[in-house]
Amino acid sequence: TKQVKKILEVASNLEGSNKREKEQSSSDCANAIFVSGTAGSGKSFLVQRVGDYLISQHWIVVRAKFQKGLEHESQDVVLSAFDNLVKQVVNMREGANEEDIKYGHNATKAILDLLDKDCLASLASRLPNLKWLVKDVDGDCIGAGTAESEKGNSYWRQVFLLSSLLGTILSVGRQVMIYCDD
Repeated sequence: TKQVKKILEVASNLEGSNKREKEQSSSDCANAIFVSGTAGSGKSFLVQRVGDYLISQHWIVVRAKFQKGLEHESQDVVLSAFDNLVKQVVNMREGANEEDIKYGHNATKAILDLLDKDCLASLASRLPNLKWLVKDVDGDCIGAGTAESEKGNSYWRQVFLLSSLLGTILSVGRQVMIYCDD
């Protein structure tokens, strides 16, 4: 099908795009693909295989899943994806691969350089894994957000903070694939 060809085309062009992106800022380009089809047609399998390939190319791959039968908002799925992204960075920093450990520490430093404690607390109220990413930096760990930090946690502030978080993670040298699955 056209969709399978397109997703394989993007995956096969990653080597070339990774070289170009090293010459540009990572935040200057992005690819988006929408994979659809009937239940059981292999959409999730296909995306997982592409994700496996990207992981072998040192990408960060995260997944967010819509919960069947539960009422939810798209915001919950987006927050889940970002929380999983943070969890991947934490796992890299605490892993065994020297390159991943270095990346995890560099990403943590970049996040701390960009976001102050109020911003971190605001994000941590929505992304529980963030507290593990920045724990023990100055001998303490950010909390899960306080009433004070919640006051300014408007929709647009969340969008700005999440965008800043993603841009910072991308700026440290890894590409990210985020996929939402039903």
